[in-house]
This record gives sequence, C-alpha cells and structure tokens, in this order.
Amino acid sequence: MNPRTLPDQFLALRAALAARPGPVGAPELAQAFTRTPRAKVGELLEIIVTLGHARRIENGRYLPG
Repeated sequence: MNPRTLPDQFLALRAALAARPGPVGAPELAQAFTRTPRAKVGELLEIIVTLGHARRIENGRYLPG
C-alpha cells in the first residue's frame, strides 16, 4: 500500500491505525506501507493527532481518535 497524494496517505494511515486492536507505534504502522519512510509515518500521525483523528498515548504509541 503506497498512496501517493497527501489526502490518500492521511486516509490510508487513519484506516491502518483503526484496523489495529490496540495502541501502535509509527514503526509498526510503517510496515503496512512498503515505500514510506518511518519518519513520514510519524509526521503524518502527528498531523492526524492534531486534527483529532487519533490520540497519542505513552511511549510514542497511538490510538484512533
């Protein structure tokens, strides 16, 4: 899975986060995207948090908003 546009990346990452049964970190989520650097996934996660579509919890892990 490698969405090219920023809106598609946002939607794909939000869907990947929602599909996880519990808290997950950027490295684990990055495994779902074959060409996306982990740093980019972390950056997008922070955007998703800022927009209220995810929550950041302890140890750099995330949950759906």
